[in-house]
Amino acid sequence: TGGGLFGDMKDKFKVGEDIPVVISMTNTGDEPAKYCISTTVIQNRPQLERDGQPLPYLTNLPQQVDNQTAVERCENSAFRRLYELQPRQQKIVDWITLEQRGVVWYEPLPPGHYELVLMRRVECCQGLLLKSNKVAFEIVP
Repeated sequence: TGGGLFGDMKDKFKVGEDIPVVISMTNTGDEPAKYCISTTVIQNRPQLERDGQPLPYLTNLPQQVDNQTAVERCENSAFRRLYELQPRQQKIVDWITLEQRGVVWYEPLPPGHYELVLMRRVECCQGLLLKSNKVAFEIVP
């Protein structure tokens, strides 16, 4: 949480504050690896827990984009771009927010301890959702 364009990484946020999540990837292989940046709602799926309990999404957004029409629209989008990571290279590749701006995944977050895992498609608009490392943070009054 935080980092990159958002300054230092943080593990505490105030109620109502934007929670930026910077997404970095590391190519652990010996060959260049391709990755894609495409439509946020198709490519990213945050999975958030509060005090150990999974939080439901605010809307049925994942179900709205998990269909062939949405995939085709994404594949034909001007925003869809392929990039390459060199062997052993780590790079910030994207970001999302959990509060306020952009796609709103959850109700406003009350105080508590949160853990986030991001499921992300490396291949543009379809394919497997890969699981990120877990990130923990606190929301305080």
